[in-house]
Amino acid sequence: MSRTEHVLFSETKIATAPVKEQRFVGYDGTQATVLGQDILGVAHTDAEIGDAYGVSLIGIVSVYCASAIAIGGDVATDATGAAIPPAVAADFIIGKAFEAGVAGQMFQVLIR
Repeated sequence: MSRTEHVLFSETKIATAPVKEQRFVGYDGTQATVLGQDILGVAHTDAEIGDAYGVSLIGIVSVYCASAIAIGGDVATDATGAAIPPAVAADFIIGKAFEAGVAGQMFQVLIR
């Protein structure tokens, strides 16, 4: 089933390392690589070093899920930029699961 994204704000970044589509990215323009890190948003497309790519900052977006997340549950990032439930209280909460997330599939997250 096709999902509609509702992006309120987006930004263009220049990739300083390879980035995968629908993964969380940090403020430095790289794909998230640290469990629970603070993120800027979600990559719109794949990008190689030097490529410009869009990042969704606020809205309902599709994200790759690495671990089951209940609808309405808090969402954090793993070390590959995929969505997981927070592992510890110190993890940065990116947003809320807009639908239930299943490991290995895309699902929608309300990021803010």
